[in-house]
Amino acid sequence: NIDIYAIEEYYTENDSPKRIGLTTSEFPPFKFFKTKQEFYADGTIKSQEKYHISGKMIDTAYYWYPDNKIKLITYIDPKDINIAKIKYLVYLDSHQNMVIKNGNGYVHHDLSGVSPESKEMDFQEGQVVNYEKNGMWKGKLYGEYEFEEIYDNGNLVKGKTINSTGKTITYTAQNLYEQASYKGGLSSLMSYIGSNYRIPLQAKQAGIKGTLNLYFVVEKDGSISDISLTKDLGYGTGEAAIEVVKKLKKFEPAKYKGIPQKSIFSLPINID
Repeated sequence: NIDIYAIEEYYTENDSPKRIGLTTSEFPPFKFFKTKQEFYADGTIKSQEKYHISGKMIDTAYYWYPDNKIKLITYIDPKDINIAKIKYLVYLDSHQNMVIKNGNGYVHHDLSGVSPESKEMDFQEGQVVNYEKNGMWKGKLYGEYEFEEIYDNGNLVKGKTINSTGKTITYTAQNLYEQASYKGGLSSLMSYIGSNYRIPLQAKQAGIKGTLNLYFVVEKDGSISDISLTKDLGYGTGEAAIEVVKKLKKFEPAKYKGIPQKSIFSLPINID
Protein backbone atom coordinates (compact mmCIF):
# COMPACT_ATOMS: atom_id res chain seq x y z
CA ASN A 1 0.00 0.00 0.00
CA ILE A 2 2.91 2.36 -0.70
CA ASP A 3 3.57 4.18 -3.97
CA ILE A 4 6.90 3.22 -5.55
CA TYR A 5 8.59 5.59 -7.99
CA ALA A 6 11.41 4.93 -10.46
CA ILE A 7 14.20 7.50 -10.32
CA GLU A 8 16.75 8.19 -13.06
CA GLU A 9 19.46 10.85 -12.92
CA TYR A 10 21.85 11.72 -15.74
CA TYR A 11 25.13 13.58 -16.20
CA THR A 12 24.48 16.87 -17.97
CA GLU A 13 27.70 16.76 -20.01
CA ASN A 14 26.99 13.50 -21.85
CA ASP A 15 23.49 12.38 -20.77
CA SER A 16 24.85 9.08 -19.44
CA PRO A 17 23.14 7.52 -16.37
CA LYS A 18 24.37 8.78 -12.99
CA ARG A 19 21.92 7.09 -10.60
CA ILE A 20 18.99 4.73 -11.09
CA GLY A 21 16.74 3.00 -8.62
CA LEU A 22 13.39 2.97 -6.84
CA THR A 23 12.13 5.31 -4.14
CA THR A 24 9.10 5.52 -1.87
CA SER A 25 9.29 9.35 -1.80
CA GLU A 26 8.00 11.37 -4.73
CA PHE A 27 10.33 14.28 -4.04
CA PRO A 28 13.89 14.65 -2.65
CA PRO A 29 15.43 13.79 -0.28
CA PHE A 30 14.64 10.30 -1.60
CA LYS A 31 13.96 7.20 0.49
CA PHE A 32 15.35 4.44 -1.69
CA PHE A 33 13.88 0.95 -1.91
CA LYS A 34 15.40 -2.29 -3.20
CA THR A 35 18.41 -1.79 -5.52
CA LYS A 36 20.08 1.56 -6.25
CA GLN A 37 22.98 1.83 -8.71
CA GLU A 38 25.35 4.73 -9.35
CA PHE A 39 27.71 5.19 -12.30
CA TYR A 40 30.80 7.17 -13.26
CA ALA A 41 30.45 9.68 -16.09
CA ASP A 42 31.93 7.22 -18.61
CA GLY A 43 29.18 4.69 -17.85
CA THR A 44 31.11 2.25 -15.65
CA ILE A 45 29.37 1.23 -12.46
CA LYS A 46 30.35 3.03 -9.25
CA SER A 47 28.17 1.37 -6.60
CA GLN A 48 25.25 -0.96 -6.01
CA GLU A 49 23.30 -0.79 -2.75
CA LYS A 50 20.11 -2.36 -1.42
CA TYR A 51 17.52 -0.61 0.74
CA HIS A 52 14.76 -1.62 3.12
CA ILE A 53 11.22 -0.25 2.63
CA SER A 54 12.05 2.20 5.45
CA GLY A 55 14.70 3.80 3.22
CA LYS A 56 17.66 2.48 5.22
CA MET A 57 20.49 0.58 3.57
CA ILE A 58 20.48 -3.18 4.07
CA ASP A 59 22.18 -6.38 2.92
CA THR A 60 25.28 -6.38 0.68
CA ALA A 61 26.67 -3.25 -1.02
CA TYR A 62 29.39 -3.11 -3.70
CA TYR A 63 31.69 -0.23 -4.67
CA TRP A 64 34.03 -0.04 -7.67
CA TYR A 65 37.02 2.03 -8.80
CA PRO A 66 36.64 3.97 -12.10
CA ASP A 67 38.57 1.20 -13.90
CA ASN A 68 35.76 -1.24 -12.98
CA LYS A 69 37.83 -3.06 -10.34
CA ILE A 70 36.15 -3.83 -7.03
CA LYS A 71 36.99 -1.49 -4.14
CA LEU A 72 34.70 -2.27 -1.21
CA ILE A 73 32.03 -4.76 -0.16
CA THR A 74 29.95 -4.10 2.94
CA TYR A 75 27.05 -5.81 4.67
CA ILE A 76 24.28 -4.66 7.02
CA ASP A 77 22.33 -7.32 8.87
CA PRO A 78 18.54 -6.74 8.82
CA LYS A 79 18.42 -6.46 12.61
CA ASP A 80 21.06 -3.70 12.53
CA ILE A 81 19.45 -1.29 10.04
CA ASN A 82 18.27 1.08 12.77
CA ILE A 83 21.76 1.52 14.20
CA ALA A 84 23.64 1.62 10.86
CA LYS A 85 26.00 -1.16 11.93
CA ILE A 86 28.08 -1.88 8.82
CA LYS A 87 30.35 -4.90 8.38
CA TYR A 88 33.34 -4.31 6.06
CA LEU A 89 33.85 -7.60 4.23
CA VAL A 90 36.33 -6.66 1.48
CA TYR A 91 38.47 -3.59 0.86
CA LEU A 92 41.13 -3.38 -1.86
CA ASP A 93 43.41 -0.45 -2.70
CA SER A 94 43.76 0.89 -6.25
CA HIS A 95 46.41 -1.77 -6.98
CA GLN A 96 43.98 -4.50 -5.85
CA ASN A 97 45.96 -5.29 -2.72
CA MET A 98 43.76 -6.69 0.06
CA VAL A 99 43.68 -3.99 2.76
CA ILE A 100 41.21 -5.82 5.02
CA LYS A 101 42.46 -9.30 5.91
CA ASN A 102 40.41 -11.68 8.04
CA GLY A 103 38.12 -8.81 8.98
CA ASN A 104 40.90 -6.46 10.12
CA GLY A 105 42.48 -3.44 8.45
CA TYR A 106 42.11 0.24 7.64
CA VAL A 107 39.43 1.71 5.37
CA HIS A 108 39.29 4.98 3.44
CA HIS A 109 35.74 5.17 2.06
CA ASP A 110 34.69 7.72 -0.57
CA LEU A 111 31.37 9.37 0.41
CA SER A 112 30.73 11.39 -2.75
CA GLY A 113 27.28 10.66 -4.11
CA VAL A 114 25.68 9.75 -0.76
CA SER A 115 23.46 12.84 -1.09
CA PRO A 116 22.81 15.59 -3.66
CA GLU A 117 25.02 17.92 -1.62
CA SER A 118 27.99 15.61 -1.16
CA LYS A 119 31.32 16.65 -2.69
CA GLU A 120 34.10 14.73 -4.41
CA MET A 121 36.40 15.21 -1.40
CA ASP A 122 33.92 13.71 1.09
CA PHE A 123 35.21 10.58 2.83
CA GLN A 124 35.43 8.57 6.04
CA GLU A 125 38.35 6.48 7.27
CA GLY A 126 39.29 4.39 10.25
CA GLN A 127 40.22 1.02 11.71
CA VAL A 128 38.21 -2.15 11.09
CA VAL A 129 38.36 -4.94 13.70
CA ASN A 130 36.43 -8.19 13.17
CA TYR A 131 34.74 -6.63 10.11
CA GLU A 132 33.36 -3.66 12.08
CA LYS A 133 34.31 -0.07 12.79
CA ASN A 134 36.41 0.29 15.91
CA GLY A 135 38.11 3.18 17.66
CA MET A 136 38.44 6.62 16.06
CA TRP A 137 36.98 7.31 12.61
CA LYS A 138 37.41 10.64 10.84
CA GLY A 139 35.99 12.17 7.70
CA LYS A 140 34.55 15.06 5.76
CA LEU A 141 30.99 15.83 4.63
CA TYR A 142 29.59 18.32 2.11
CA GLY A 143 33.09 19.68 1.54
CA GLU A 144 33.06 21.83 4.70
CA TYR A 145 32.23 19.68 7.73
CA GLU A 146 34.86 17.54 9.46
CA PHE A 147 33.73 14.80 11.81
CA GLU A 148 35.27 12.44 14.36
CA GLU A 149 33.49 9.37 15.75
CA ILE A 150 34.29 6.72 18.34
CA TYR A 151 33.09 3.15 17.65
CA ASP A 152 33.02 0.06 19.81
CA ASN A 153 32.48 -3.20 17.90
CA GLY A 154 30.60 -1.41 15.14
CA ASN A 155 28.43 0.65 17.49
CA LEU A 156 28.67 4.43 17.45
CA VAL A 157 29.52 5.64 20.96
CA LYS A 158 29.81 9.37 20.28
CA GLY A 159 30.76 11.79 17.56
CA LYS A 160 31.39 15.43 16.84
CA THR A 161 31.11 17.58 13.74
CA ILE A 162 33.11 20.76 13.20
CA ASN A 163 32.01 23.26 10.56
CA SER A 164 34.19 25.66 8.58
CA THR A 165 33.82 28.37 11.26
CA GLY A 166 35.01 26.04 14.03
CA LYS A 167 31.60 25.41 15.61
CA THR A 168 31.41 21.94 17.18
CA ILE A 169 28.24 19.82 17.39
CA THR A 170 28.21 16.57 19.39
CA TYR A 171 25.93 13.56 18.82
CA THR A 172 25.42 9.90 19.67
CA ALA A 173 23.74 6.95 17.93
CA GLN A 174 20.41 8.11 19.40
CA ASN A 175 20.46 11.47 17.59
CA LEU A 176 22.61 10.61 14.58
CA TYR A 177 19.51 11.19 12.43
CA GLU A 178 16.92 13.78 13.50
CA GLN A 179 13.72 14.53 11.60
CA ALA A 180 12.43 18.06 11.12
CA SER A 181 10.13 19.15 13.94
CA TYR A 182 7.91 22.10 14.75
CA LYS A 183 8.92 24.13 17.76
CA GLY A 184 6.67 23.01 20.58
CA GLY A 185 6.12 19.61 19.01
CA LEU A 186 3.42 18.05 16.86
CA SER A 187 0.66 19.03 19.29
CA SER A 188 1.67 22.69 18.98
CA LEU A 189 1.64 22.41 15.17
CA MET A 190 -1.81 20.82 15.05
CA SER A 191 -3.14 23.31 17.60
CA TYR A 192 -1.95 26.18 15.40
CA ILE A 193 -3.56 24.63 12.31
CA GLY A 194 -6.82 24.02 14.19
CA SER A 195 -6.95 27.60 15.47
CA ASN A 196 -6.00 29.35 12.24
CA TYR A 197 -7.43 27.27 9.40
CA ARG A 198 -10.66 28.75 8.08
CA ILE A 199 -12.98 26.53 6.05
CA PRO A 200 -14.06 28.46 2.94
CA LEU A 201 -17.74 29.44 2.81
CA GLN A 202 -18.37 27.43 -0.36
CA ALA A 203 -16.90 24.32 1.31
CA LYS A 204 -19.23 24.80 4.29
CA GLN A 205 -22.21 25.22 2.02
CA ALA A 206 -21.27 22.05 0.12
CA GLY A 207 -20.85 20.12 3.38
CA ILE A 208 -17.27 19.14 2.56
CA LYS A 209 -15.67 16.69 4.99
CA GLY A 210 -12.49 14.62 4.81
CA THR A 211 -8.71 14.90 4.93
CA LEU A 212 -6.57 16.94 2.59
CA ASN A 213 -2.82 16.33 2.42
CA LEU A 214 0.01 18.66 1.61
CA TYR A 215 3.76 18.59 1.85
CA PHE A 216 6.45 21.22 1.99
CA VAL A 217 10.21 21.51 2.17
CA VAL A 218 11.82 22.42 5.48
CA GLU A 219 15.01 24.23 4.54
CA LYS A 220 18.28 24.02 6.47
CA ASP A 221 17.42 27.23 8.34
CA GLY A 222 13.98 25.88 9.32
CA SER A 223 12.05 28.03 6.87
CA ILE A 224 9.30 26.56 4.67
CA SER A 225 9.28 26.42 0.87
CA ASP A 226 7.63 24.59 -2.05
CA ILE A 227 4.23 23.98 -0.45
CA SER A 228 2.16 21.59 -2.59
CA LEU A 229 -1.06 19.62 -2.28
CA THR A 230 -1.14 15.84 -2.73
CA LYS A 231 -4.87 15.58 -1.95
CA ASP A 232 -7.34 18.43 -2.31
CA LEU A 233 -11.02 18.37 -1.29
CA GLY A 234 -11.85 21.25 -3.59
CA TYR A 235 -14.03 24.32 -2.89
CA GLY A 236 -10.95 26.34 -1.88
CA THR A 237 -9.99 24.01 0.98
CA GLY A 238 -6.54 23.34 -0.46
CA GLU A 239 -5.74 26.99 -1.07
CA ALA A 240 -6.81 27.81 2.51
CA ALA A 241 -4.44 25.12 3.80
CA ILE A 242 -1.52 26.54 1.83
CA GLU A 243 -2.20 30.02 3.21
CA VAL A 244 -2.19 28.84 6.83
CA VAL A 245 1.02 26.83 6.33
CA LYS A 246 2.74 29.90 4.89
CA LYS A 247 2.24 31.58 8.28
CA LEU A 248 3.85 28.81 10.35
CA LYS A 249 6.88 29.66 12.45
CA LYS A 250 10.24 28.21 11.53
CA PHE A 251 10.83 24.50 12.10
CA GLU A 252 13.79 22.82 13.71
CA PRO A 253 15.44 21.39 10.56
CA ALA A 254 16.29 17.73 10.03
CA LYS A 255 19.86 16.87 11.00
CA TYR A 256 22.48 14.25 10.20
CA LYS A 257 25.55 14.16 12.44
CA GLY A 258 24.29 17.47 13.78
CA ILE A 259 24.38 19.03 10.30
CA PRO A 260 21.13 20.72 9.16
CA GLN A 261 19.49 19.00 6.19
CA LYS A 262 16.78 19.94 3.72
CA SER A 263 13.80 17.59 4.16
CA ILE A 264 10.19 16.95 3.18
CA PHE A 265 7.40 17.38 5.76
CA SER A 266 3.98 15.84 5.09
CA LEU A 267 0.93 17.34 6.79
CA PRO A 268 -2.68 16.03 6.81
CA ILE A 269 -5.51 18.43 7.70
CA ASN A 270 -8.88 17.02 8.71
CA ILE A 271 -11.97 19.01 7.79
CA ASP A 272 -15.26 18.32 9.56
